[in-house]
Amino acid sequence: MKYRYVYRQCSLLLHALESRTWQRSLASLAQASPSPIRLNLAQSHQILRDIWKLKEDFPFASVKAKTPRKIVVDFSSPNIAKPFHAGHLRSTILGNFVANICSAMGHRVHRLNYLGDWGTQCGIVLVGMETFGSEAEMEKNPLKYLLEIYVKGTQLAESDPEFMQRVQDTMNQLENGDHNLFQRWEKIRRLTMAEYLKVYKRLGITFDEITGESKFVKAAKEVSTRIEAERPSDSLLKETALVDKRLLKSDGSSLYLSRDLAAILEHARQLDFDEKLYVVDNSQHDHFQYLFKLARDFDEIEDRDFRHIKFGRIRGLSTRQGKVQLLSEILDKAETSMIERIKRSKYARPRPEEMDDVAKTLALTVIFINDFKQKRQMDYSDPFLTLQQSEGDSGVFLQYNHARLCSVEKNSGVKLNPDVALDYLNEEEALALISHLSLAPATAQTAMEDFEPVVIVKYLFLNAHLTSKALKSLRVKDRAPEVAEGRLFLFHCSRIVARSFLKLLGIQPLDAM
Repeated sequence: MKYRYVYRQCSLLLHALESRTWQRSLASLAQASPSPIRLNLAQSHQILRDIWKLKEDFPFASVKAKTPRKIVVDFSSPNIAKPFHAGHLRSTILGNFVANICSAMGHRVHRLNYLGDWGTQCGIVLVGMETFGSEAEMEKNPLKYLLEIYVKGTQLAESDPEFMQRVQDTMNQLENGDHNLFQRWEKIRRLTMAEYLKVYKRLGITFDEITGESKFVKAAKEVSTRIEAERPSDSLLKETALVDKRLLKSDGSSLYLSRDLAAILEHARQLDFDEKLYVVDNSQHDHFQYLFKLARDFDEIEDRDFRHIKFGRIRGLSTRQGKVQLLSEILDKAETSMIERIKRSKYARPRPEEMDDVAKTLALTVIFINDFKQKRQMDYSDPFLTLQQSEGDSGVFLQYNHARLCSVEKNSGVKLNPDVALDYLNEEEALALISHLSLAPATAQTAMEDFEPVVIVKYLFLNAHLTSKALKSLRVKDRAPEVAEGRLFLFHCSRIVARSFLKLLGIQPLDAM
């Protein structure tokens, strides 16, 4: 057909060019139509050789940064004394993806979790615990009980001026070094953090550093003094005049903005970063605009870059009203649902001792993919963490594709041969799959520039569909050796690329299910 001829000619031109603009166009074209790019046989075979040589680095090797940078990725950042709920998950898994792709592209990455462990919400919980709380109940189930205290305390703060005044006085006393208050605050922080670490372990997410606003309370006041003494440049005076008044409360206590500013300056000195990325929801846009403008006036910042990587919120969630569900409970339900699904499945047959681990991995995969299937700045009308989307193009489908390819390698009776002759690998299904595999570097480049995991997810779905189609028509078992070896080599390469991109999303690929 004519359109295939056009695509074939365009592909030859595009592969001759190394422009990132062309790569982005190529990646977009890949998502618009199944395998539109056609390579000649020599090009197709070279793609497979490259994948074999580079392994999981194939999608990144040709598009890595020529000048690696030191990048700090600030993500997750839950508020101490509040539960880790669905809203926190978005920053956590998106931030993990951002850190992963920056690292894959050759940058030096520092994963930072900057906790909200200071401020009014802490004061509400401290006063709430003192007024109507129970230490014994708190220790039984810290996050759930502290949520109840916070909700009740917030309602009182909104209706009772005296309660709110106690909250403000308490935080002021805490900042001024009240030993008794500090011990109570420290216990709440410790209990909360212990629960958070359990959640991070279940998600498979780690950090290079976990710190918090509390570390920068004193420095925030020093920064405010510096601003008053030095003043911003004339070009920023008008833009930051309102901000300056909000750096400290009327009683001299620090604010969120001043603590964040102090943190930027310290991280610049200690980590010497080139760029700092904040993975925080859309509602904080103005805060970061102010923060970046103020930060650029300090000598410590010099030519460093900042970026707010925004994402949409889940509508209907409200910690103040108690309209949240603990992430640990969501994960428990998801794992139970996956166990039931595995037992009903005609295809999933994990060994009994592996059932729980497979169910946990599938549950996380479904949750991650359901989130990453949309552009990151989209809001959600309903919590997306249900397992209603575990059919069709879902995380389960992607894991099944990877496990099926592992099974082919294990059970075909054919050994992988790195020197295999690929002359017999000329079927339409094979060439379509290879063409798609060739787009992995362009896809990775686009995902890096936009920090959009949806680009990777769309690629993976199309890869899985093309692989499934090829598996149906290109049998490996009981075929002539020269034919079987070439086909097995193709499916191995498809699995390598799928595995690389799944891990990029923070998902552990399953070898069997």
